[in-house]
Amino acid sequence: MYCGNGSLASCRAVLESSLAAAVAETPAQVYPADGVCQAGDQMCHDAIQFRAIGAITQPLMDWVNRPTFQQADEIQGHGPG
Repeated sequence: MYCGNGSLASCRAVLESSLAAAVAETPAQVYPADGVCQAGDQMCHDAIQFRAIGAITQPLMDWVNRPTFQQADEIQGHGPG
């Protein structure tokens, strides 16, 4: 987004026009049909899609909001006393 001369009024005008353009988009424009999802189906488009490896497939999984960093630890036994 470019705010013209950088004044607050010009930045506000650019922001408002871009938001108005976004609101005018239809769900089918935002989420077009593909090989898996129908046009306008946000839940399908947001789902996690797996690729088949060999003969094994996996159905779509609902999107899950996860933190940027996750850590998994496996404790093998007790540490030194």
